[in-house]
Formats: sequence, C-alpha cells, structure tokens
Amino acid sequence: MADDEKAAQISGKQGFIAALDQSGGSTPGALRLYGIPDSAYSGDAEMFRLMHEMRVRIMVAPAFSGAKVLAAILFEGTMDGQAQGKSVPACLWQERGVVPFVKVDKGLQAEQDGVSLMKPMPALDALLSRAAKLGVYGTKMRSVINLPSQQGIAAIVAQQFEVAAQIAGHGLMPIIEPEVSIKSPDKGAAEAILREELTKQLDALPAVRQVMLKLTIPDVPDFYAALAQHGRVARVVALSGGYTRDDACRRLAANHTMVASFSRALTEGLRHSMSDAEFNAADHEADEQGTAPGSLDPGAEELAVAHLEEELGDLLFQVYFHATLAAEAGRFTLADVARGVHDKLVSRHPHVFGDVRAETPEDVATNWEAQKLSEKNRSSVTEGIPAALPALALAAKLQRKALAVGMVLPSVAEEAVRVADGILDLKTSADRGSDAGGGTQPPRPIADGEGGGPDQVAALGELLFSLANVSRILGVDPETALRARATSFRTSVEEMG
Repeated sequence: MADDEKAAQISGKQGFIAALDQSGGSTPGALRLYGIPDSAYSGDAEMFRLMHEMRVRIMVAPAFSGAKVLAAILFEGTMDGQAQGKSVPACLWQERGVVPFVKVDKGLQAEQDGVSLMKPMPALDALLSRAAKLGVYGTKMRSVINLPSQQGIAAIVAQQFEVAAQIAGHGLMPIIEPEVSIKSPDKGAAEAILREELTKQLDALPAVRQVMLKLTIPDVPDFYAALAQHGRVARVVALSGGYTRDDACRRLAANHTMVASFSRALTEGLRHSMSDAEFNAADHEADEQGTAPGSLDPGAEELAVAHLEEELGDLLFQVYFHATLAAEAGRFTLADVARGVHDKLVSRHPHVFGDVRAETPEDVATNWEAQKLSEKNRSSVTEGIPAALPALALAAKLQRKALAVGMVLPSVAEEAVRVADGILDLKTSADRGSDAGGGTQPPRPIADGEGGGPDQVAALGELLFSLANVSRILGVDPETALRARATSFRTSVEEMG
C-alpha cells in the first residue's frame, strides 16, 4: 500500500524534487555556505556528520513536506542515518510525506567518445538491498554527455538501462540521468541522439517496468514530451545543469511535461548559528519564494502557473474548511473573513475609497504603511520583516520600507561616488595589512570566517548596502544578479578543473 501511494505521488502529484545528495566533493562548499568553515572539522567522518545534521534540520523543518516536495534524493550516508528517532527514509515518508530516493553512482569515468560513463559499482546489490529494507522508493544515477557522439551516447544509455534493470530487480524505481552538458558545442544534436536512444531502450522494457528520467532542459520546447507520455516512464524531471535561474525558468516554462528539481535553493539563507525559530522562518521563506516569480526554484513558478486552477481550488477548500471549524466553535464565520478582506482593502486605499490624495505610487505606499501601522499597533514599519532573510534581500526590503515612510535615499550617481570611495577605503586598508607583513611575501588568502576587523566589516557593509540601493533603483533583484554572476564564475572554475 505504501509503495502504491509513493508511486501515485511520484507519477501524478505536482511539486518539485529536492536533491540532498551532495557527495564528498561538494560537501565542504555546502557546509561553508551553511556557516561551518573547513577548520570546524577534521576528516570525512566529522564532515559527513555535520552535513547529515544540516540535512536532517532541513527535512524536519515545517515547510519541508509533501505539500510541495514530491521526493528527496539522499546521499547513501544520509539514508543510513537517523532523524527524529527513525531511519531517514521512514522519517521522510511517515512524518513528512516525502518519497525517499538514494544516489547510487560512484562518480564518472574519464571522458571517451564524447561522454563520461559511470564508474563501476561493485557493491550496488548490497546498497540496493539495504535501501529496500529501509523503505527507499528509488535511486538516482548520473552520466554526462559532452559531444553529439552516436556511439558514446548509445553506450551511456545502454549502461544506464543495464543498471536500471539491476535496480528494478530489488523492487526500486530507477531515475536515469544522462546529463547533456550545457557547454556542449552542439547540445541540440546531442539531445536528438539521446532522445532516439532513450526511446529504443524504453520500447524494449517489459510492460510491467517503469523508469524515471532526469534530463537537461532541452533547447527545443517540449522536446521530451513524447518520452514523458511513454508508457514505461513514470516522470520526467528537469535538470538545470548550470543554467542561471532566470534562464532555467524560461526554458522550463516551455517544457510542460517536466517537473522541477533543485538542490542549492534548499539551503539558501540557512545558517548553522540560527535558532530553530530563525531556521524554520528562513526555510519557510525560501519555500514560499520558490513559488514566486524569479524565485530560487527554477521551475516552481511554472508549476504554479500550469496548475493554478487546482491550487486555487485547494486554497479555497482550506479557507472554507477552517472558516467552518471556526464557525462551529463560535469564533468567526466565512462572511466575517470576506468582510475583513473587504474592510482591509477599503482602509488601506483611502485615495480610492476616501478623500485622501495620492498623486504618485510613492504616496500610495506611504498611505498603506501608515494604515498598516495603525491597524496592527506596530511601532515601526520594519516590524514583521524576518531577521533571517538573506542579507541583500533584507537590505532591499528595508530600503523599500524607508521610502514608504518618506525617507530619501541616494540616487545612482550619489551611490556611485560612495561605492568608489568605499572601494578605495578597503584597498587602503588591505594595503596597510600587506605592508605590515614586511612586503616580502604575497598576502596569505583569508579563509572563511577569518580576518575582517570591525572597520573593514562596516566599510564593506556600507558598500553592499549602496549596491542594494542601486539594484532597487534599476529594478534588478540583487539576489538574482549575484546568483547569475556566481553561477557564471562557477562554470569558469569547473572549466579549470
């Protein structure tokens, strides 16, 4: 019965798939982003213990549930761990309503014929047996396609389906991931060969067997639609493969049969030092942003648009259900809810429904904030802004609130002067530090968490705050801009090895 419910969720429910399967190569970077420097641990055992604690904290946060998260792909060590007194797979499904998968590949072989096959997995059967006993529903394994090589891509697909048969023999659902590199010189040709080879292998599968596919978002819209509709395919999952968030959103919007997946978005804004309340608030904020335009999740916006009618129905049911319970308890009725929304709209738009004048959008925002302060008995317009917001997002939100109460912020030209002065001050400070070392050795790279006296921290903060203000004036989300640049830089680093 449980497997039937998991199968129904994977094949039919809307949501996204969360990837929690960082391996040793990506774990140190994930921990640094979480606020744990390399110096905080020694050896793989301690590193993976800290990583497991972070993953569990994400999994048990209130926002991480089957309401939005269809499945979670786990690293083997996470699968073997515990969460809330249960095995992680049991906790995910029984407590969170999230279907557990496990990553089974052991990395890539050297490139040959334009592709990188998976390394041998001699202990695969033992892993699969253990996973099945723990209640894991399926697996994920990745290969990489760099060139449109017929022979190479055929070998990739053949290997994936060969291992998939071994996985299916243990009663598990395989996710086949033959990633087409977005840096391929002829990505479209590689995708055409891949689709052809996948179709051949799918057609040859027994009628009772299904697989899932995780594929790089294609250049041609709905290019993999026929695969998604194939009787042997349970679901097609989108792989962004290094596209910027905005580009991935645009591409995924044109591929209506692919479901979104993401990994880095899950840890965005989360820090080891946060209290549980702060952590849960930040996790909820990231999850909510995942359904908004320009969000952290490359596909959640498109999922929400494509299934808006269903989502609105769910929302309407919740409103009616809770209003009915409240009415039965003598607290309020559905009519009271509607009247409250009506009264709020009227009171916060006195320029429409009253005699208050508002000549500009800024006047409207000022009236809105003043009315909200009065209604909620707040002492400041900044009350209610989560302290756990990512710093750039927090700065931008505070600046918008400042404008709403009449504060005048610097123009782009004024901020340009401030930025130039700030950079000069930081350079002077850095030069003084270098001179103090005698000038005979190159400056030692500063590790995360080191260095940065109070004056430098304050100066850099001023610089970033000014840039956040410039972003606001230009109508550019600073988080999106910085993420795009970081993604581009990451590609450059990967190209260097």
